[in-house]
Amino acid sequence: KEVSAKDPALAAKVKTRYSQQVKMQPLDEIPNIGEVLLMKIDTQGTELAVLKGAEQTLKRTRLILIELNNHELYQGSAQYHQVDEFLRLHHFKLRDIYVTYRPKGEMSEYDALYENILL
Repeated sequence: KEVSAKDPALAAKVKTRYSQQVKMQPLDEIPNIGEVLLMKIDTQGTELAVLKGAEQTLKRTRLILIELNNHELYQGSAQYHQVDEFLRLHHFKLRDIYVTYRPKGEMSEYDALYENILL
């Protein structure tokens, strides 16, 4: 995702050196994914899209460690409350938060640990 113009200082620092096309596939389309103990998701603002492509896999996933944010660094990125709502609707409960980025003393990004309450 592109860095938002809301942070022009950061946008000026981030430059594309090269690009490469990669095949993307929803997790639910990958064959033979069995039980998942821990799923780690840090996809630079596309975490909600990743989760939406894994709805069946989530039923077999015990824990999710996911990067969330409460700012709009990446254009079109999901906010923490959208991801939290999605996970709660899929039977996950927030267990802990690990702050990973705190510029000027404000919590901007963090990893959140969710547990599937049905497993």
